[in-house]
Amino acid sequence: PRTVPEVRLSPYDDVVRHYARKAGFDWRLIVAIIAAESGFDPRGLSHKGAYGLMQVRAIAARAVGEHAFH
Repeated sequence: PRTVPEVRLSPYDDVVRHYARKAGFDWRLIVAIIAAESGFDPRGLSHKGAYGLMQVRAIAARAVGEHAFH
């Protein structure tokens, strides 16, 4: 297999890499989703109430047990 040099894609690479590995996801896909959803703005808030890096809505956050949201 060919190796690819490590490249920084975002300021969140290290934390995304850590949690994506634990969940079995490719960290680069998660970073791409964050880029598309929020442009890497952790305080981003949509007109529909989605918030954060991945633009999660409150109902989705609650569905996975998260209660500390906007």
